[in-house]
Amino acid sequence: MTRSWKPGHLFSILLATAMASAAMPTGAMEWTQSIDLLDKAVVYRAEGPVVADDAERLLALIEKPKGATGSLDIVDRVFSHGTRIRVRLNSNGGSAVGGIRLGIFMRQRGFDTVVPAGAECHSACSMAFIGGVSRSVSGIYGIHSISPGQGAPTVLPDQGRRLMEQTQWLSSNFTIYVREMLGSSEMADAALQFGSEGMKLVTDTELRNWKVITIASRPQQAFKAEELSTIDCSAAATPSTVKKIVCNDLGFGRSDVGITKALKELGARIDMKALNAEQSRWTSYRDNCERLATTPPQRMEPSGRVIVDFHTYGRVYGQTAVEGCLDAAYKLRLRELDALVSYYGVRDESVAANGWHAARP
Repeated sequence: MTRSWKPGHLFSILLATAMASAAMPTGAMEWTQSIDLLDKAVVYRAEGPVVADDAERLLALIEKPKGATGSLDIVDRVFSHGTRIRVRLNSNGGSAVGGIRLGIFMRQRGFDTVVPAGAECHSACSMAFIGGVSRSVSGIYGIHSISPGQGAPTVLPDQGRRLMEQTQWLSSNFTIYVREMLGSSEMADAALQFGSEGMKLVTDTELRNWKVITIASRPQQAFKAEELSTIDCSAAATPSTVKKIVCNDLGFGRSDVGITKALKELGARIDMKALNAEQSRWTSYRDNCERLATTPPQRMEPSGRVIVDFHTYGRVYGQTAVEGCLDAAYKLRLRELDALVSYYGVRDESVAANGWHAARP
């Protein structure tokens, strides 16, 4: 839901580490650029093994020199604002350090990541993938633990001991990296428990529950309709923008599940009449985020120039604006309800109930 991120522990370690010069797999990832006019996005396709300097190679492609005339390139000409950058990954692995460094770079830049249908993203690729802000998997996603020699030099004095130390170092920082990117270390824990032999193919339920993906691209990845109490996610001929976002964005889904849980807990403690009325008003506010989905009407100046005011009264229009409106509504409502659950939970404790709270009739 949110595109902001501040680098933490891993940023200072991995971007400066000498391990970036680790042994590379044969071949290297091939990067190409295209434009998705329908979705208004710049797409970078990455095919092949991950190498240690893929972050720099992607940066070089993004910042490739302008033409001899200095004219704007195709990206500048097509999109004047609101461009989303999407990285489509198809890789069976490679350098672990390269995957983590690429993931950090993409999170810094606010890029989205996709594993399209028919593609795979395994091992080091899975590390890069979770750097995306918005993340979806339509293909196959596989993980395993760090193996000796993966992302570590292969010729060292006392090689066995040193390789083990490097592997432990990288495994530890892999766990920290996953926690920083996803807010949970479950994916790293599963990879380390699985081991380095073979590949664990991650199920749709695991992709959702481990927060690997933020967007459900298959029905099995989405929350069940009955789990989302504030919105009807059953099929509709023409679903609203609000419904499409909430029912497919797993971050909003988790917040909705949290709201459902909080309302259920409160229903066992308080008279819900007033709270239900308030919840109804919140739902109306949430649904009114739809007003930002449509670009405001054009107006014509006396000169005949057509103007579309994208920032009327400080508002930005389009899907990004709807997402921002929903993000604030869900975050604040969940905080509010969780605070009420905490308050009433404490109030009903015997110490508080018999100590400083007035007796209830």
